[in-house]
Amino acid sequence: MPEGLLTDVAFADLPALGRRRFGDRPFVSDDHTTISYHDFDRRTDRLAGGLRAAGLRPGDTVALWMTNRVEWVVAQFAVYKAGGLVAPVNPQYQADELAHILADSRAAMLIYEPRFLGRFDGRGVLTEAIGRRGDEFALRTVIAVGEPADGELGYDAVAAGDPIGAGGGRPPRAAVNVLYTSGTTGRPKGVLLSAYGLLTTYGTVAEYAGLTAAPSRWLLSVPLSTMFGSVAVLLPCLLTGGSLTVRPRFDADDAWAAIESDGLTHLAGSPTMYGLLLDRGAAARSTVRGGIIAGAVAPPALVRTLIEDAGIAELVNMFGQTEGCGTASMTRPGDPMEKRLHTVGRPLPHIDLAIGALDGSGRCPPGAAGEVIARGRRPGVHTFLGYHNLPDRTAEVVDRDGWLHYGDIGTLDADGYLSVGAGRLREMYVSGGYNVYPPEVEDIVSSHPDVARVAVFGVPDSRFGEAGVAYVERRDGSVLTPDELRDWCRRHIAHYKVPRDFVFGADFPLTASGKVKRMELRRRWLVTDGEP
Repeated sequence: MPEGLLTDVAFADLPALGRRRFGDRPFVSDDHTTISYHDFDRRTDRLAGGLRAAGLRPGDTVALWMTNRVEWVVAQFAVYKAGGLVAPVNPQYQADELAHILADSRAAMLIYEPRFLGRFDGRGVLTEAIGRRGDEFALRTVIAVGEPADGELGYDAVAAGDPIGAGGGRPPRAAVNVLYTSGTTGRPKGVLLSAYGLLTTYGTVAEYAGLTAAPSRWLLSVPLSTMFGSVAVLLPCLLTGGSLTVRPRFDADDAWAAIESDGLTHLAGSPTMYGLLLDRGAAARSTVRGGIIAGAVAPPALVRTLIEDAGIAELVNMFGQTEGCGTASMTRPGDPMEKRLHTVGRPLPHIDLAIGALDGSGRCPPGAAGEVIARGRRPGVHTFLGYHNLPDRTAEVVDRDGWLHYGDIGTLDADGYLSVGAGRLREMYVSGGYNVYPPEVEDIVSSHPDVARVAVFGVPDSRFGEAGVAYVERRDGSVLTPDELRDWCRRHIAHYKVPRDFVFGADFPLTASGKVKRMELRRRWLVTDGEP
């Protein structure tokens, strides 16, 4: 492991460490404000005190439901200082999705934007969520970033609280984040992660990505509600004295404008986002020298263009999943070009990574395909602490020897480099960098009164990497159309989960126990050019 990494440190202590090390250096900015490391420590102290005064108790969970903005970053670390756990919520979520996370996490507080991007009615969605499942919530306090409604507190007033004293945060090896990720059963599950595991991972990432050599200036348009934004980018930046320019959403023209006006040096995004940036043709005059590409398998041609033509020489490709602290392997700027193009790098030094035989017979030799599995070389440094309130589900992905089963098909070459992209044992697909789980989408489609049965699967997509197809059997006499189903889905789930195509039929391949074979439907689609 690289020398000098912070590992056994509480997240609550990171703002003060940043203040002592980096002082008045800019830390995070948005359209409205810029704060330094000194400001960051001071603001998190006052907001943490305000949260305690508003009723937050040590061990409570606080849900954050906002777009990218300075207040998100301050709130995240103020919750840590106050002894709470952070449960991020995707700002694209609709009422059903929000209600599930608030109910399952037992969040005691919600900090949210009543209106996103000037148009998304967050308060209306929250009201609908409370109406549907409010009796299952543990919410005691709702804090609005903006004008509070009756019964809500205003963020600015809470943030003016008396500064909290030191030592109120959770221990380094206790859970600090509850990150919701869906699973094969459809409903998102809360992944419990510790500061120790995350600092071990992202201190190493910072070192291997070359971030300790010179201050970095990041464009962050990846949502802070994701592991990618609030951990994989934010932590390396904070640990190395970098700065973040946060944007409320990704837009290629807006991104290039920020890069040029702020002299930004690093990017973070999915292959889709990088492709859209290249399409704008501004790379040749860019100050960008490094970045992270993750969230989906990156085409070798895209990686070559980014490194050689766009001049992003320090680009690193990362692979992992939330249950494994987000990153298991990464390429490094000094790796041979062929490894950077065709692999996702070598495992991080605190991780043992192997390829398990698909028939369960043991480990695969170099070059042979099997399931990616990994475990930390010390307790707590890679594998998550468990699913919130779901110990049986935890045992489904972590075996008795501590190996986390990724569900991805991969190979390790003779030099220890990992390649993925050959498929998954599970049926999740990745659209535009977001994980989409068929059962969750099927639950929404099947709730339409004219749907008798549905199966959802992912197929290749030139823009988003993968996109969803819904194979739907209509009820007798129904004249339901694809557009009607698409509108139905848009009212109930985030837009990236809405299937690209809706196809009607009744020929569902089934297992012996009567379950639909989604992968067989996918195979039919691919070999018949869109006719399952």
